[in-house]
Amino acid sequence: MQFSSKPLCRVVRWGARQKYSQKMRRAKQMLIRRSSMYPHNMHGNQSEEAREGLQRCLRQLEHGGVRVQTIVTDRHPAVMKFLKESRPDVVHKFDAWHMAKGVAKKIDQLAKTRTCREVGAWKKSIVNHLYWCGASSSTGSKIVAKWKSVANRVQNIHEHDGEFPN
Repeated sequence: MQFSSKPLCRVVRWGARQKYSQKMRRAKQMLIRRSSMYPHNMHGNQSEEAREGLQRCLRQLEHGGVRVQTIVTDRHPAVMKFLKESRPDVVHKFDAWHMAKGVAKKIDQLAKTRTCREVGAWKKSIVNHLYWCGASSSTGSKIVAKWKSVANRVQNIHEHDGEFPN
């Protein structure tokens, strides 16, 4: 079995038959390199299932001679803890779709409050801004600076000292 040194990432999907599935694939070519599927209730909770599935896929990849350098996941706390403690050499990044979904939910909650109803009209623009921040930046600090600028935009503040406001 041959693997190239192309980036791999993790994709998690819940199936219609209550199976928990994890797939490792090349980030750009959509080629599945490893897949792990097991019953949804095998460990009793989703945290254990997420961590265990990731561990299985990483073991299979390493057994096949693949050195994982970067991994993209949702923001699952058990996965974040596992990677931080057990795999400090692996760069852990977050999936933009999951982040956008979380931001959209928070905007919906905020828009329900009496003083922030107007922010609901900005939901689509804010979510699009989040995607743009990641797609147009090469460093984490640039992403954060661009992301923080959306707060000024919503408040109609367009003048600031730097390229992006703090």
